[in-house]
Amino acid sequence: MSVPIVELAEEIKSLLNAGPWNPSLAATREYQPYFELPALPTAKVSVYPSADDSTGKADRSRWTHELTIDVAVQRKLSGDANPEKDALVALADEICEYIKANRPARPEKLMTATVRPLIQNELLRSNNLFTSVCRFTFTAHR
Repeated sequence: MSVPIVELAEEIKSLLNAGPWNPSLAATREYQPYFELPALPTAKVSVYPSADDSTGKADRSRWTHELTIDVAVQRKLSGDANPEKDALVALADEICEYIKANRPARPEKLMTATVRPLIQNELLRSNNLFTSVCRFTFTAHR
């Protein structure tokens, strides 16, 4: 059984893994971002399906769906310095621009792309885990 939102998340993961990153990144497909991470030399990049909303009728036989895919960029920080955080936000922004320029070859159409520089403030305070998220919203009719 094929599930469009899972297929879309898998394709975004593959696009990211084939991208021109320096240092290279190894994106994985997950169902939620991490809440604890060990200290890693590079950021952890996770692609996860976030929502499949039926927003209305497209025509007599099809619905309009908004598929939301999130890409979390996470890293356990060594301290509280802004340059380390800025580098993670910059990577999230690069990922966003890369996906906009290299959209998946699928019937869903990319409609919005957003970078949220910091989510989960409590994880930053308790675990020193910085999380920035790229959110991609696609529209499909089915």
